Amino acid sequence: MSFPVSLDQRLEVRDASGATVGFILSDQQTRDLLADRDALRKRVAELQAQTARLTAERDGYLESLHFLARKELTPLTEQELAELQKDGLPFEQLLPEIEQIVGLKAAGE
Repeated sequence: MSFPVSLDQRLEVRDASGATVGFILSDQQTRDLLADRDALRKRVAELQAQTARLTAERDGYLESLHFLARKELTPLTEQELAELQKDGLPFEQLLPEIEQIVGLKAAGE
């Protein structure tokens, strides 16, 4: 006696107790899964490269900030610090100012 098998579905193999032992996939399903895996590996590599670039950019900003803090900034008084905490600039506004200062310093040195 034979049973009809649909090749577009996976075949589940079970042992005598009913526990799943494995799956049998068609060639097309296997190729599709391998293509998905390869695409995901490529995307992971792209994201890792982007993370490395962003980390380097962040480190550059941090290095610039340390440079400016050593050379030109005077320590804040407690009153000035309290005012900054209350009325300080948002990061989105502060970053372009830092970039401009660093750019001017690099060009003028």
